[in-house]
Amino acid sequence: MLDEVKRMGMQIIALQGVVAALLAELAIMHDDPPAKLGQMTAGLLGVAEGVAKGAGVESNEMTAVVERICAMAEATLVRPPSKTG
Repeated sequence: MLDEVKRMGMQIIALQGVVAALLAELAIMHDDPPAKLGQMTAGLLGVAEGVAKGAGVESNEMTAVVERICAMAEATLVRPPSKTG
């Protein structure tokens, strides 16, 4: 059972990375990617809060996950270009 929990944890981390990459891709399609990412982050935090409220639970964990994913996306936006050659 412990192996199953570890496997599920790794899957969750992988999915968070994919979502972060998709958010970054959406943001870079706009003139001001950091501003667009900020708008998307605010919207996602609102959604997480609404879902938690509807479920009658604290939104702390959901908010933390959304913040972590958006921070990963932001880090992708500010990464310096790789040097080739």
